[in-house]
Amino acid sequence: MISTKQTILAVCVVAVLAVASIGAVMMHNDDKGDDGKVDVVASFYPLGYMAEIIGGDHVNVSTLIPENTEVHSWSPSASDILTAAKADILLYNGAGLDTWVESNLLPSIDTDRMLVVKT
Repeated sequence: MISTKQTILAVCVVAVLAVASIGAVMMHNDDKGDDGKVDVVASFYPLGYMAEIIGGDHVNVSTLIPENTEVHSWSPSASDILTAAKADILLYNGAGLDTWVESNLLPSIDTDRMLVVKT
């Protein structure tokens, strides 16, 4: 069973990683979209929400998995892969929640030009 301290620590680690990731990309003008904002793609809502809160007006955030969709059984469509391929930052959960990222998504896109954050 996960304790409250472990949960708080996990949230803090994710927040620090997200802040560092967004900050690193914001320092490189080449990585910004046409509107000067950093394009962030999150695998599911909580990561997208954190990116929106942390990045504020400096980011455009897209979330791949639609609301009310089972995260474990979802897999990306061709348009989802294209959305992820255009990202400056890709955020996903590395604790086995969205295993499709490593098996289906990452092999399909050029990750050398983006920052991939496994939370």
